[in-house]
Amino acid sequence: MPRCCASPEIELVGPLRDLVARGPSMLRALLAFHPTVMPFHHAGPSLTSVAECPRALHHGGSPFSTRPLDDRARDLVDLVPRGLLRVALEVHDRLLPRLLARGRLHVNLHVNTTDTSDIIQLTQPLTIVHDLTLSQGILSLNNQSLTMTGATFSNNAVLRLQGNETVANLVQDIDSGTWEYVGRNLSEILALKEFGGTDYFNLIINDQNTNRATFSSEASKSIAGAFTIQGGTYDANANTTTVTGLTTVSGGIYQASTNTQTLNGGLTMNGGTFTGSTGAVDVNSDVSLSSGTLTAPTGPFTVSGNWTKTGGVFDHSNATVTFDGIGAQLLNSGASSFFNVLHNNTSTLRLSSNNLTALGTLTNTSGIYDANDLFTTVTGLTTVSGGEYQAKTALQTLNGGLTISGGTFTGSTGAVDVNSDVALSSGTLTAPTGSFTV
Repeated sequence: MPRCCASPEIELVGPLRDLVARGPSMLRALLAFHPTVMPFHHAGPSLTSVAECPRALHHGGSPFSTRPLDDRARDLVDLVPRGLLRVALEVHDRLLPRLLARGRLHVNLHVNTTDTSDIIQLTQPLTIVHDLTLSQGILSLNNQSLTMTGATFSNNAVLRLQGNETVANLVQDIDSGTWEYVGRNLSEILALKEFGGTDYFNLIINDQNTNRATFSSEASKSIAGAFTIQGGTYDANANTTTVTGLTTVSGGIYQASTNTQTLNGGLTMNGGTFTGSTGAVDVNSDVSLSSGTLTAPTGPFTVSGNWTKTGGVFDHSNATVTFDGIGAQLLNSGASSFFNVLHNNTSTLRLSSNNLTALGTLTNTSGIYDANDLFTTVTGLTTVSGGEYQAKTALQTLNGGLTISGGTFTGSTGAVDVNSDVALSSGTLTAPTGSFTV
């Protein structure tokens, strides 16, 4: 007899065992909801082939899953007392709460709700012995622990936690899925779970409680997908944060702290607050500010994509924003002042929609600074040490003077008003055909 049909080691636990004990009528209802219930080999979570366990999978030559419900229910009841059944179960809304009530599952748990916003919520600690798969919906730990004992975790949906739960022995799924932290209505500091290497695919901080938590990074944080802050506070806590996808602050606070924050997919502000500190902020794509407050770090702030401000508040922190992309970049100041602006791009930094005001300095070290028929007003020194400054047709007001130590300053029909010294040590200065006052 095949080994799967001789094994006494199989355990069916929780409500499934209770349903079996109550006979075929209860299992008939279960199978009506979940036609994927199938017996399989005791040595692992995969379904057996027909050859390995013909009695479990076949009846009169018909596959188990295609036989009438009553026949399947009777066969399951017959198999369980003889230790011949373990279950691979796809779990939907109606059955899962009863399964989770027993706290320990010797089954493959597959959460696949009817809607992405449906929530399956734990009411006590849960141990998964085999595989945990989230396909659609939200599995909420709800202040309960989750323990994986050799199980595989696959996440294409959302795992929600308050932040204080214990998550043990879980090997993270780093190529899909979302972890969402929602707090527990306490003003407290909660440590984000650390998984080493890549910590998360998508990560959401979403504490919408009256009393909101601060979610603290206790080590370098690596996020392979998107990072979204909707409520509560993310504190980098003197650790690096690296995000491959888009970082969005739509509510709450991002505290960048004293170490480097690398936002490779860009930074979008449509609410909330991003607070720079002494650590570097390196945005390797676009910065978009439509609402909320973006406070620049006093450390390096580099942007390789476009800068677009259509609303909200930009606080320059008396610091420098460096535009260092490898392709053309657009700068729409949204009528907010910068302090120091440094262009170090082999391509072009072109003003867009709004004039540029720099309360500190403006420096072009490479590439083209294109005023693009918009006003440029600089309080401190304007320096062209490489590349080209194209003044175009609008007034360029350089209150702190103009130094050309390499590269080219090219006037056009617009006025250039230099309210301090002009110094030319190398490079080329082409006067505008409009007024040129020094």
